[in-house]
Amino acid sequence: MGESQELLQIHVKSLEERLADANKQIEDLKHKSGRDELTGLYNRNYYETNIDKIVQDAITKKEKVGLYIFDLDGLKYVNDNFGHRKDDKILKNFSNLLSSSVRDYDIVIRLGGDEFAIITRKATPQTEQKIKERLENKLKFYNKHSNKDINCDVSCSKGYTEVDLSKKNAFESAFEIADQKMYEEKRNYHAKLSNSNINK
Repeated sequence: MGESQELLQIHVKSLEERLADANKQIEDLKHKSGRDELTGLYNRNYYETNIDKIVQDAITKKEKVGLYIFDLDGLKYVNDNFGHRKDDKILKNFSNLLSSSVRDYDIVIRLGGDEFAIITRKATPQTEQKIKERLENKLKFYNKHSNKDINCDVSCSKGYTEVDLSKKNAFESAFEIADQKMYEEKRNYHAKLSNSNINK
């Protein structure tokens, strides 16, 4: 093999390696653009980019879709008293609890801050109840058995509604309903907390 041919092969190999690196970087960017950096869950960008496709897919398959909205309780207390690291740890742990409470084809999203969503496919009242019960049981187990270094249990307020796929802005309407239910539960949580502090 001549020297010029060897140089050509080296040059080609170098180009192939750079191309492979570029493709990997593109895939990483695609992944990051749709994933939350802290928790690894899908993020709001994924939600906004893919929601129309999810709706059309459900309509085509004649499946019902449900929407859960979650908001962690008391995270400001953790942040103010223990700092961002503990705050981040709770967010990661809660993300894992959510992910392990759903089925493989459900979609778990961190919308931002301490707000999360689950889009459930093949939705029925029974499956929604099972997801709710699984999460509640996992939270109880976590709060009882985890090696917590802060004096604070993890809890969440939640709202659920079935998505009316016949509506033009199906998920916008569903989001408002689920969000309202979540805030109603949040108000009840704060009311109970306030009464508990008064009675101490």
